[in-house]
Amino acid sequence: MRTKMQNLTIGNNAGETTTATLVFMALHDMYGFSKKRMERLKNQCNKYNYESLANDPKFTGKAFAALRSRFEAMGISERLERDFINWTVSGLGLIGRDQREAATATIEACYVYLFLGLNELFKFGKQRLLKVQEKIKFYAGCIREGEPAIYDYMKCLAVECGQHYSNLANFEKKYGEIKIYG
Repeated sequence: MRTKMQNLTIGNNAGETTTATLVFMALHDMYGFSKKRMERLKNQCNKYNYESLANDPKFTGKAFAALRSRFEAMGISERLERDFINWTVSGLGLIGRDQREAATATIEACYVYLFLGLNELFKFGKQRLLKVQEKIKFYAGCIREGEPAIYDYMKCLAVECGQHYSNLANFEKKYGEIKIYG
């Protein structure tokens, strides 16, 4: 039986990895993003996370709420965001309340950081951000329905954009190489 901390970690890792993977896949498919721009976006997300923690050492939520307000001011669709979060959590096969709640919180934070980064670094406005939201909701729906799996998206980004996923390597070691091209 897993401890509460292990379950929270599983949820956090699943939420963060899945959200970033699906957003990167959409950016690659729709706008030709490759490793260089994805790395810039990852670094910006890390900066937001660090600043949020540094500005809120007692974890009151005020620093994240400020980022969330900036995010909402960009005209993001709350419905698309909520659908993405719910569909992603339901498609991940998480077990128990701790895993699901940790994934939900982490997906929301990653979503906010990624979309703020797209706006700040690459000047994505409301229309392009909404298109990305629609695309990642579609991907989440596919995962929820069972095809393709998140590992297929990871494999595509690894092959085409040089992204590294340790959990993909572990999956392929256990189950064999994922073949995405025929």
